[in-house]
Amino acid sequence: MTTITELHENVQDILTRVAEREGRRTRFIRRQRQSSGAGFAQTMILGGMMEPQATRSEQHQHAVLAGQRISEQGFEQRVEQDSSVAFMRALLNETLNRLVVSERPRTVFSAFNGVYLTDCTRLAWPGVGIKVGVRLDIQGGQLEVTLMDLQENHQKTTGMRL
Repeated sequence: MTTITELHENVQDILTRVAEREGRRTRFIRRQRQSSGAGFAQTMILGGMMEPQATRSEQHQHAVLAGQRISEQGFEQRVEQDSSVAFMRALLNETLNRLVVSERPRTVFSAFNGVYLTDCTRLAWPGVGIKVGVRLDIQGGQLEVTLMDLQENHQKTTGMRL
């Protein structure tokens, strides 16, 4: 069972170190200025939890509370960038990959280095859609989830062979 301390450490790591790393990797953050990956993630996630129906102006106020020194117009531009979607998607992937981990190692198929169940499905709504790839490690209990564009070939999923 996951302890509160372990949960706290995972959430803190995702909202700080992982957010900074993924901000640079997705090119959402190109140079450290008024906005950081960690600050943007905290604004959108924690601010969104506090006020799910917040206006952009209210979201900007959350950004300021998260330590971001950015104008309301600058914040609006950051939210509307394509790279902000890639950045938030990367954080979601990391979070989902940490979500399910077995409490103890499995002895099923112990002669093999790994036994995996994989699947890929499409989630489509009018005008928008996404593919979700899932891989479950039967021996270790680790669940990997990857989000990708509908047009992307699921055989080429990063970090996972479906």
